[in-house]
Amino acid sequence: MTVQPLHILPASITVAAAAFGLAGAAIVVEDPARAAALLLASIVLDCLDGPAARRLGVVSEFGGRLDWAGDVAVGHAVAISADMLWLVPFLSVAHAASLTVGRRVSGRTAAVLLALAVQAGAR
Repeated sequence: MTVQPLHILPASITVAAAAFGLAGAAIVVEDPARAAALLLASIVLDCLDGPAARRLGVVSEFGGRLDWAGDVAVGHAVAISADMLWLVPFLSVAHAASLTVGRRVSGRTAAVLLALAVQAGAR
């Protein structure tokens, strides 16, 4: 079985979204403006991977799990780096619930927006 180049495109988008999100989380306190740009790019890419997979006809359970793992990692990283440790248990419960009910919870978007709002208010 050979893998067609377009088959890895959605997973590549997912990995790029997570990379941008983690990079933004790493600098959210030191440079909120750059973090906001990176996190916005992460959110946009996160919104594109699923439609790309559906359009190319390469939807897979692995892709869904990879996307979920990226959401969890970025959401938690943003909460932790923004010194909002109180948010981590809520994100954990929300992501665990999304697995049991089969519906995705976008913890990435919620954590990013909340952290940026808190950081903006702190300045």
